[in-house]
Amino acid sequence: MENTIQEVKKQPISMTEYVLNMVVNYAAVGGEVLTEREKTSAINIITLTNRAIVTNKDGITWNDIDLRGCGYAEQVKHWCKLGITGEDKLYIDIRNNKYKPKKDIFIKPQYQVCEKLMTMYFAYPIVRFKTEVICIGDEIEKEEDFKTGLTTIISHKRNKDIDRNKYENIIGAYKIAFVSINPEKPLDLTQIYVEIDRNRIERAYNASSSQDKSVWNADTVKMVKKTVTWEMFNSEQIRPFMKYPEDVIKGGDLKILEESEEMDFNKETKYENVDKVGEEIDKKVATEDVIDVVYEDEN
Repeated sequence: MENTIQEVKKQPISMTEYVLNMVVNYAAVGGEVLTEREKTSAINIITLTNRAIVTNKDGITWNDIDLRGCGYAEQVKHWCKLGITGEDKLYIDIRNNKYKPKKDIFIKPQYQVCEKLMTMYFAYPIVRFKTEVICIGDEIEKEEDFKTGLTTIISHKRNKDIDRNKYENIIGAYKIAFVSINPEKPLDLTQIYVEIDRNRIERAYNASSSQDKSVWNADTVKMVKKTVTWEMFNSEQIRPFMKYPEDVIKGGDLKILEESEEMDFNKETKYENVDKVGEEIDKKVATEDVIDVVYEDEN
């Protein structure tokens, strides 16, 4: 019997299984048991992380990551409890550890995650979003309802005589969430309108760490839309009316959103562009077959 037990202990496990066990154990410490769906979401995030690690140009491996120090299992647990997976456009930010010869991993949400959270947890059904930039020469007609405190956009006449993708020509942006408040009239939609000005855009632009602002210059409109989406997510029209499940609140999973708010969502870091990485490499390189790190029972 002892030989059998020892043989089982020596069986190697994949990196995904090892990290998943960390996530499950972290949840268990707080008295939580992850559902199969939540475990699947966790595996998806771990796989996304693996892709970022095995495709980086510095040749780092999972052994180079300070998983416990950066609270990786905690981050994964929070996101999977919120119902978010890597397919929802999380991206993996790998940075140097200030105190150890190791790397830290931070799992950051892109603007699609903010949209999904709003769709999932807002007090009323959000049918769709509309996000637009405002350029020099645009004419916008808005109407304010003092009964509801909401602003409705009536029309947006766009200046087509300028390059609308050029940073210098963009003076603002807005995002509209079309909300179905009356269940008897589901197609009678209410607008929740959030707008940012040029100053807010410049703050996001200047926060970019690269001197040449390569990401902003490559797709300025997308970066501006990211900024206004984050602004909506934290707006007084949205945030107070987000209805998260009790287990998410009690489990402290909203902490990840507060931490993410402190992060610079437009910051360019060396490994964060997961979409680009995915396009440049063969998908097979991110499978478990390429992981040569095997963990055994320490005992």
